[in-house]
Amino acid sequence: MKVLFFVYKFPVLSETFILNQIAYFINQGCDVRIASVFPGDSGIEHKVIKEFDLLDKTQYLLKSEPHGKFSRVFGRIKSLAPAVFNYSAVKSINVKKYGYYAKTLLLPQILSRNEKKIESDVIISHFGTTAALANQLRNLGFLRGKLAAVFHGNDISQARILNLFHDDYLKLFNSADFIFPVSQLWANKIKSMSGHDNNIHVIRMGIAVNRFPFKPRPNLNHPIKLLSIARLTEKKGISVAINACLLLKQQNVDFDYTIIGDGPLRKELESQVASLGLSDKIAFLGAQTQETVSEYLNNSDVFLLPSVTAADGDMEGIPVALMEAMAIGIPVISTFHSGIPELIEDRVSGFLVNENDAASIAGVVCEIIDNPGLLPDICRNAKQKIDNEFDQDKSYSRMLNILLDQPLHINR
Repeated sequence: MKVLFFVYKFPVLSETFILNQIAYFINQGCDVRIASVFPGDSGIEHKVIKEFDLLDKTQYLLKSEPHGKFSRVFGRIKSLAPAVFNYSAVKSINVKKYGYYAKTLLLPQILSRNEKKIESDVIISHFGTTAALANQLRNLGFLRGKLAAVFHGNDISQARILNLFHDDYLKLFNSADFIFPVSQLWANKIKSMSGHDNNIHVIRMGIAVNRFPFKPRPNLNHPIKLLSIARLTEKKGISVAINACLLLKQQNVDFDYTIIGDGPLRKELESQVASLGLSDKIAFLGAQTQETVSEYLNNSDVFLLPSVTAADGDMEGIPVALMEAMAIGIPVISTFHSGIPELIEDRVSGFLVNENDAASIAGVVCEIIDNPGLLPDICRNAKQKIDNEFDQDKSYSRMLNILLDQPLHINR
């Protein structure tokens, strides 16, 4: 089976799940190619990229994207000269018919710079916004093959995206051959938006469970070691975790809290820690290697990820960081947010509190310290949940079987 992964940028450091999925499909004997609108992060040395020669399998439709809205628009207008000789490119400027990417001139730019059509049995496109672009390119005849759209989190929750892509999404829902949301919550939302549940299949973005051996913790450290691994954005709830740490300090609980990851809120969060007098208890390590991340996972007592709905509506899918912590036997504290309750059952496979509830987070940490006998069963249940439902090979196998279950001759 010929499989095309259609992405906006490739490779992207934070999108290892796409690399893992590509590797799985190659290992299953699929003829995999990658079409990327723009080049991605330079200098990435991921073993999957090297092992499978993925850069050699990648076709870039355009050169690097200019920074700044004005530069992007000017560059696209400037590049449209060849479009007057390309019927599809001229046709794609119809905003009413071809939506957001016609309005931004990305569609005609792609079509005017790429004459050769791309054919595949299946086109897999991660993130609804990119799948919407693939759908329009397919409608214009540039891409040919059955389309599978994968929805993750902010692409189906953030108010700005839902507003900008409202019409494009409705067209995508009605014409995509497969829709793969990562959670039942998003499946229900897509069903509500589209008015049908045709070809909607929940596919988990799981983890490679063999890379995370289960390691029960016989005793808690003193001070107790708390850990978060996250991109520092609003929806990760790190500010709430910091407020919980203040409550712990006020209750004379001895703890150390390590935060691994970077992001736009780092300076703001560091200022919050300093203003609360917690600089001696909370450490920001920034982005770290996988080896360092594994070391901290193996030596921590509790994993915190109190996710929240951001002011702009941005929400999680189901965080991979929680899966990794659960797989190796760290008790997790998270929230009743988005698809997280599909991963964690409160007090069965972890602990859940309401969003923005710092007091309850602190309360659970104190409960763990006072009653560590709670943890062995919870951690075993968490491991079983990951093995049964969030093993990425099982998820990708199910996805492949769904794709193979329909005739894959090119009919579009």
